[in-house]
Order: sequence, then C-alpha cells, then structure tokens
Amino acid sequence: AIHGREYMTAQLTMKQLEFYLRYYDVGSYQGIPYSELFEQICFYIVPMTNPDGVMIAQQGLESLPEEMRPLIEKCYETEEHDVFVTFETYLSRWKANANGVDLNRNYDARWEEYDGADHPQSYQYKGPSPASEPETQAMVALMDSLPNVIATLCVHSQGEVIYWNCGQGEDTRSTTRGFAEEVSKRNGYELIDEQNNDASLSDWSELERSVPAITVEIGKGALVLPIEQFPTVWLQNYDLLPLTAAYFLSIPDEVSTAQF
Repeated sequence: AIHGREYMTAQLTMKQLEFYLRYYDVGSYQGIPYSELFEQICFYIVPMTNPDGVMIAQQGLESLPEEMRPLIEKCYETEEHDVFVTFETYLSRWKANANGVDLNRNYDARWEEYDGADHPQSYQYKGPSPASEPETQAMVALMDSLPNVIATLCVHSQGEVIYWNCGQGEDTRSTTRGFAEEVSKRNGYELIDEQNNDASLSDWSELERSVPAITVEIGKGALVLPIEQFPTVWLQNYDLLPLTAAYFLSIPDEVSTAQF
C-alpha cells in the first residue's frame, strides 16, 4: 500500500502473515518446511507504507484532519483529467500521500531524471526533493538499520506483471532476474524486461544499496481492484515469502555477502 488505492496489497500481506503463523510447524514450500525457511531468513514486513493515501482512497476527504483537506481539494482542481470525474471518484483513485506526493516516485534513485507532474496531485508528483516525505524517510531508515539485507520485495496493483530491470549493475542483475523468474513461474505473471526507472523503492534498493529488488503487480482489469479478485490473487501469491526464502537460500554466496 505505498499507493493509496492499491490497498489490496495490504490485505494480501496480512493474510500471508496469518497463514504462515498458522501453518508454521506443518506448512512447506517445495518440500522445505516453513519452520526451516523462516528460521534462516528474517522478513521485515511493512504492510501499509501510505496510510493517509489508503484512508483517502477508502473513506474520502472526511478521513483527514480539516487542515489537510484544502490541499487535496486543490489537487483535484489543478490536476488534468482526460475525462470528467467526480470528486468522490477522484479520491477513490488516489495514489499519493496526503501531501500529494507519489511515494513511489520520491526515492533518491535517478530522481532528477524522472519527469512526472510538476505540482502535488493524486499521482506522479515526485515531491520537492528526494526522500522529502516522512513515509519515504521511514522506509530508508528501516533499510539502513538492518545489517544484512539480501532482497526487497515490493507488491503493487495492478496488471499481473513483474518489474525487475532498472539498469542495475552486473553484481545484482542476474540474481534479480532469477528472483523475478521464480515468482513468475509460481504466480503466472508476465516478466517485464524493458528497463523502468521511476525513483521507486525497488529502484533505490538496487541502484543505491545494491540489493536485489522486484515489484509484483497483483490483479488485473479494474482501476481499483474489486474484492472479488482477492481469492485469485491469494491463490497466485500465498507462498510468495517462502518462495523468496527458498530462492535466496539456494544461492548462499549472495546471502553471506549482500550487506550494506
């Protein structure tokens, strides 16, 4: 939920956690017990990195303190719309944080090169400077506080695709591509090989921290995923974390050297 309207990703993450805890002693991935995988790999999970944006998308303007509402109203008035949308519909499609900054365009990873909106709005405004937003700063601080980060897994919606190529160096490229391939084999999502640079969390992980990172886009079709898609999304991705653990444990040299 780094993008407000993509709150199904938070639902998926929480259900994954519930599932792994419930079946910790009896569950397995490709014959490897969950208990063994999670004993060797530690996951730091942030299920909702943009709570204000989620509140805007789910509950509208009334979910914000009164002093924050004028900015959101101004965003609606100044943002270009291809077709007319009501204010309520506009809010339901909100991606940014409460400052009108798209958090996944706010990381210090070729930030200067990203050409998005030039003012606060519901999406694609990268902010006044790299990591200008408290949510971005919190994620950077979390990553910097950890001694041995071996991967970053970002979950977004929608499209049923996997992004992995940000022009990273050879030190992480093959590992990242292999990670993306393993996820694609499991959930059936399409690999996007075209290079993508948008000052995102995954870009920052790769380019600034040399940590393999992929972005998995769940769901398909609707602009805001309907809850009816969740059972399919769940079956496609319920074992995403044990898959991640198994993959990185299969390349021990990466696990032992991927520090920053």
